[in-house]
Amino acid sequence: MLQVNSDTQNLCLNCGTPLQGEFCHVCGQKRIRPYKSFPYLLKELLGSYFNFDSALVDTLKLLITRPGFLTTEYAAGKRTQYIHPIRLYVFTSLIFFIVFIPVTESRNLNGSVSIATSNGESLPGVVDSISLSDSIFLFNTSYPLRETREAMQAYLDSLPDGQRPGYMAKAFLFKTIELNNKPMEDVNREFVSAFLKNLPKMLFFLLPIYALLLKAFYWRRQLYLEEHLVYTLHLHIFLFILILILLFLALISGWFWLLLVFIGFAYMLQSQRVVFRQKKRWILLKTGLILMCYALVISIVSILNVVYSFLTY
Repeated sequence: MLQVNSDTQNLCLNCGTPLQGEFCHVCGQKRIRPYKSFPYLLKELLGSYFNFDSALVDTLKLLITRPGFLTTEYAAGKRTQYIHPIRLYVFTSLIFFIVFIPVTESRNLNGSVSIATSNGESLPGVVDSISLSDSIFLFNTSYPLRETREAMQAYLDSLPDGQRPGYMAKAFLFKTIELNNKPMEDVNREFVSAFLKNLPKMLFFLLPIYALLLKAFYWRRQLYLEEHLVYTLHLHIFLFILILILLFLALISGWFWLLLVFIGFAYMLQSQRVVFRQKKRWILLKTGLILMCYALVISIVSILNVVYSFLTY
């Protein structure tokens, strides 16, 4: 059991070195005081993971009210008084997806999933045949579905070499057979859930791409890729906070997206002007081009996420 008394108050309890401040200059451990209250114990517990103290409030306040300031402070080496960008991103993204995914799932489960049959009809529960666009691998055609995966494989093996589907088309066929006897409501719910749960992974992949776009468009600034990545983290943290605020305000409508785009774009312009120090017209032009490139990348990654979610859920 930890015993802290007046004789040990000025000693590091980890290595026994006399303390000259709040931290031991030998091992780095913080001075430990008796746990006088539950809030103090809770603060110590949270602080071991995210350093939850006044720095969190100060960091979030500066992030929201002074776009780009935290990135310039990081580049200047002033980092101790602020929460590290990666820790802050992990914390905010965790809260964001805990809130965002259930809300989005609840609003999308009213939709329906239908599969087109060979005669052009859309059946809610039973599938006779499915149209596949397989131009990347082989060709466009339609295949009559069998009741089991083994029967479908036997049918495909009986086809001539020139008519057999490619790898992705075959995977799609087998997945459709698996889902054939499931109610469409369950299919819809499971697919939406799988897609949303893959969003954190997708976003983690997109972050370095956005940083590389910044590096390419602002190469004259001669900043390290790390600094572009820090700016990317700060930007996405702000967007997480903005979306959460609008969610709590129940602005889930056309106004929600309009307000999100307007505030997000204005924040990007101001933050990039602070960090990259260029004229307004160049910042406006480069921000627009970066967003166009980023939107293209997001579209491609989203399509891949749709395919991956469908084949793996």
